[in-house]
Amino acid sequence: MNKTSRRNTMGILLIIMCLLLINISHAQDQTVGLFTYDSSSYEGYTLLAANSYTMTYLIDNYGRIINTWESDYITGKAAYLLDDGTLLRSISIPEYSGEGAGAGGGFQKINWYGSIDWEYHYASEDYLQHHDIEPMPNGNVLLLVWDYITTAEAIEAGRDPQYANDPNLQLEKIIEVQQTGPTDGTIVWEWKIIDHLIQDFDPSKKNYGVVADHPELINFNVISLPKKALFHGNTVTYNSNLDQIVISANSYCEIMVIDHSTTTSEAAGHMGGNSGKGGDVLYRWGNPANYGAGTTADKIFYAQHDIQWIDDGLQGEGNMLVFNNGRNRPDSSFSTVDEFIPPCDSLGNYTQPAIGSPFEPSEKTWMFKADPPSDLYSIAMSGTQRLPNGNTLICSNTGGKIIEVTQEGSIVWDYRSPVTVAGRANQGDILSPGSTSIFKCRRYPKDMFGFVGKRITPGSQVELYPITISGTRHSPFYAPPLNT
Repeated sequence: MNKTSRRNTMGILLIIMCLLLINISHAQDQTVGLFTYDSSSYEGYTLLAANSYTMTYLIDNYGRIINTWESDYITGKAAYLLDDGTLLRSISIPEYSGEGAGAGGGFQKINWYGSIDWEYHYASEDYLQHHDIEPMPNGNVLLLVWDYITTAEAIEAGRDPQYANDPNLQLEKIIEVQQTGPTDGTIVWEWKIIDHLIQDFDPSKKNYGVVADHPELINFNVISLPKKALFHGNTVTYNSNLDQIVISANSYCEIMVIDHSTTTSEAAGHMGGNSGKGGDVLYRWGNPANYGAGTTADKIFYAQHDIQWIDDGLQGEGNMLVFNNGRNRPDSSFSTVDEFIPPCDSLGNYTQPAIGSPFEPSEKTWMFKADPPSDLYSIAMSGTQRLPNGNTLICSNTGGKIIEVTQEGSIVWDYRSPVTVAGRANQGDILSPGSTSIFKCRRYPKDMFGFVGKRITPGSQVELYPITISGTRHSPFYAPPLNT
């Protein structure tokens, strides 16, 4: 070998060594999986349903796989475990994926062993299930649905014409579906937002009135710009004690409670049901300017997600909990989890404010804010859950980050999803922002009925740990021996 050849060979070897050193450097850094485990965290199984993938995982507190469910569809965002261990999972039907953020089209019920017990599609040119679904105690499922109307219909309903230029405006409706076959269902209840509008723009059109005099109605012209997803609902939650539903209107930066005890006919009107108010709004909170009871300075929510009542028997039972995304806060954009006490009696009656005044409460009762605040920030999606030990589970969509925090604000569990559109990532992989996003999070107690009689043997971590030349990749967390 001549000198030139030797120099070329040495140059190639040097490049290879540099690449190996870069790989080793990256391999030393943990990027996904379990970052923090404290014994004070609530021991349960966490559902991991990545937005971009077809597989859903159930993991323990060490990030080990307990069960998996495969689907032909990527998730339509929401996923829950039912009491019998069945996965209820929204699906994204490909031909409707271009309809906007959160576009879905239906759901599947997949039992513990992977068989599909029910697959229901609700998608057409007139309507589309999106974002969230909600299991009912009677086995039915609530669906949050885009209800399409034309420009002409929007203007006739009182929408300002200069903002009604989208030919397929997405309003909201909620349907309750009862299973009648493996792929069939019957709609047994329905509520539409178009039946509960008010506008003060055009007295010659429908729904004209004084907005401030009717906090039970929804101002059709709050959003003063062209927008297809005008309300952009992102959550539907049911309270069986009150027989009420709460929805989150992202664009309105507000949550609204409605009566589910009505018939479909009553839900389209202003009388009937336990409340006597039909399908009108019983309670709302987050942005009193929407009903003429405040200004932008009184705004509390900023593109919020995952509104819910805290379950009975838990810290703050009956209170409401929400992930407040904080997009476009006046001081800076950061996310918080907010808890507040709605002014509601045991019969589900809400204290009504004086005309021009906002609904109570005037203050939140609890809030988690990260340090620094930007650490939790997610511009979209995300969720939260109050756990049986009093801690709160929080999912920040950006980065697929799930944490458990105490009432005092200490982080006792910290996990970063390794699931991307390509599947399970390797530990140490540098992942792009948003590639591991999660719509919301839920953890289930180990003694839940659906786990009884199941063979539950923790497997490997979700993330992969390939052997490398350096051998310096971060090692997974291992559970201590049972006798410790």
